Amino acid sequence: MGSTRTPPCDDPTSHLPTSPRLPNQLLPGIYGVATFRGRTAELDSLGRWCSSNATGALALITGEGGTGKTRLCALLCQDRAQQGWATGFLRAEADLAGLVQTERPVLVNVDYAETRTAQVRGLLAALAGRGQRPWRVLLIARAEGDWWTHLADDTEPETRFVLGAAVSYELGPLERTSEGRAEAFLAAASKFAEKLAMGRGAPAVPDLPRPGGRATGGFQLSPGRLTSRDERHPA
Repeated sequence: MGSTRTPPCDDPTSHLPTSPRLPNQLLPGIYGVATFRGRTAELDSLGRWCSSNATGALALITGEGGTGKTRLCALLCQDRAQQGWATGFLRAEADLAGLVQTERPVLVNVDYAETRTAQVRGLLAALAGRGQRPWRVLLIARAEGDWWTHLADDTEPETRFVLGAAVSYELGPLERTSEGRAEAFLAAASKFAEKLAMGRGAPAVPDLPRPGGRATGGFQLSPGRLTSRDERHPA
């Protein structure tokens, strides 16, 4: 009889609703509806980090909501999966045995890591038992803070060594001009409209926040902004 054990990680491409009816079903970056913009330097750097000679390694990606953290990590997962790695986003209640036992290289993304420090410690301790089989853990959070400073507390020497050698990436704004933000918004809105079979013209560009404002990613899509002005106010 085959095992019914739930996989410890989510496949970043497996949860797109098959028949989405509401725009907000498609907003999480893990779904990859909009065309990937920028971050090629970060993606290349993370690829080199994965390919380094280290057996185990840890990295941290921080940035405000909307800066593309999850999308970047999902793309890294897809790239590594094509090279035979076991990859994905760690589930809240994960059985780690499969990650420890697999012979394949492992890449585990942990979203909202600042709220999951106990699970992160357990994950690092478990992966240390893989011997010389490569593994990588990529933590995703809004910012560094006390949680990051104290992550090494009450951990084994192997875990403290990995934490001490961790690399970090801070994602800032992608689009710094009003023209760039408008272009990014229209490109994303077009992809969302295509996915939702909304074909009644381009939406009006809303007032988009500037870098340093609330949405430092350059722009954010909300469900109401996927509808054109004519659709909101029919004649």
